[in-house]
Amino acid sequence: MNLRYSANIALSNAAKQSGWSIFFSQLRTVSRLAEKTIALCILALTFTSDILAESSTDWYYRAWQTDDGLPSATVNGIFQNKEGYLLLGTLSGLVRFDGVKFEEIPVPLGRSRPLIRTMLYDHLDTLWIAQDGGIIVRLNSKSTNATLFTSVNGLPDLTPIQMVETGDHSVWISYPDGSVFSIDAVNKVSRYSPTNELPGREVASMTVDINGQLWCAKSGLLAKYSGGHFVETGGFLDHPAQWLASKDGGFWICTSTKLRIC
Repeated sequence: MNLRYSANIALSNAAKQSGWSIFFSQLRTVSRLAEKTIALCILALTFTSDILAESSTDWYYRAWQTDDGLPSATVNGIFQNKEGYLLLGTLSGLVRFDGVKFEEIPVPLGRSRPLIRTMLYDHLDTLWIAQDGGIIVRLNSKSTNATLFTSVNGLPDLTPIQMVETGDHSVWISYPDGSVFSIDAVNKVSRYSPTNELPGREVASMTVDINGQLWCAKSGLLAKYSGGHFVETGGFLDHPAQWLASKDGGFWICTSTKLRIC
């Protein structure tokens, strides 16, 4: 069985540890209410700091599958923590990978083996886990303390699509009905619906710019969050499946047919 990966953001991360760099390529194409599963490729490059800027041909490919101990062939989130471990959110729970073996990490709240749909690693190294049924769990770096957010706190009973963190340390969550919710630093939940803030029922694609400001694209419109509400700033000819703020202040935009920068 091939390892499959349904990713949340089109991004590339390079992380160097003990002379090794691991490059992860993640792509996700979002339709109106569905996700397409794509392959996860893990590539590794050996280099030293002296040749970091130079091109290298020392690439190799290695795939880890369920036969290697991965509990599920569908991975919906992947992060590398400060200790260098990979944290994988799967449809069979949370897993830690040390480069050799997989270890399942119990989530103290929610389902015992949660169906993880997306994850977020925030500025405090806290892991946010979004599960089926609208359950959000905030788990500290030691996996000992957790906070549960559900419909009791004002969240919908819908499958979360994407999570991002803004400069004020609020966590924003998009849902398949076109709504967006935020959880601020004091755990207050706020809702921004298609009827009052975000027109259209398409899934909102979110990103955060270099200044920590939230941007949202949906139904061909582009809006930024400012002054407590969304302000329209323009539009797209193609609805972006995913987009990412670049370090120079622009955006990388991935649509169904092209990748562009603006």
